[in-house]
Amino acid sequence: MLNEFLKEVNIHFAKGCASWEEAIYLSGKPLLDGGYIESGYIEACIESVKKHGPYIVLAPLLAMPHARAPEYVNHIGISYLGLEKPVNILDDSERAAKVLIMLATKDNSSHLEVLACLGATLSDEEKLDGLINATSTEEVLAIIG
Repeated sequence: MLNEFLKEVNIHFAKGCASWEEAIYLSGKPLLDGGYIESGYIEACIESVKKHGPYIVLAPLLAMPHARAPEYVNHIGISYLGLEKPVNILDDSERAAKVLIMLATKDNSSHLEVLACLGATLSDEEKLDGLINATSTEEVLAIIG
């Protein structure tokens, strides 16, 4: 279950962000504060988008910042950032994100395990819509079960 990886303390909300880079930083801040990652991981996520494009946008209004930077990951973790006002990834209005779910894993097997849990939730249209439109931690927790 996704609730094994996404802890209540790592769920947060903001009105909006001045840039997509700020949104990625805010999405990773709970993981940084909780010791899941080092600051280099957030920078690696930002650099990965600059290098590879807005691949992190998995569905309309949902992005999943992540990077291949296991040296900056201390523990597997997921964070959830819900934005009141969407941010355009790479300033592309067709790649707007209202929810950023940061994924931090140390290796390929844990990466696949977490993605399988996340994929099961995101493939359910009702749950996906719920995550995008959630306005409270309680709502997110109820969706991820």
